[in-house]
Amino acid sequence: MEKEKFEKWKAEYEIQQEKERYKFLKPIIVTFLLSGVLAIMGYYLYTGEYRFIGQKTIIIEAEIIETNMFHMGKGYYLHNLKYEYEFQNEKFQDYKKMGKKYGRMEKGDLIKIKISTKHPERNKYIGLVN
Repeated sequence: MEKEKFEKWKAEYEIQQEKERYKFLKPIIVTFLLSGVLAIMGYYLYTGEYRFIGQKTIIIEAEIIETNMFHMGKGYYLHNLKYEYEFQNEKFQDYKKMGKKYGRMEKGDLIKIKISTKHPERNKYIGLVN
């Protein structure tokens, strides 16, 4: 009788051990997946790419039509740019505030911007045209 109970317990114990063998991996996998999703979301928010998710984009040139540079203090200047671009025979204008790291830009300079083909008013500054 005791031997039968022991054998029954041993069989149930082995089944339970087999189920619990990889149980510790579940929180680790969930943690890595969640960290990856948060990192991707952070990247899209930081770079401004979240505006273009699921949309076709193109890079076009825009012309600076107005620029103001004002002093923020302790040697830091801020550009206030107004630029104009054309997409599918329609003109768009937008404003951007840019820091010192982008360099000095003048009226008439050309910049590269990334726009959505579905919503051309959504744009992102890429860089100066060489």
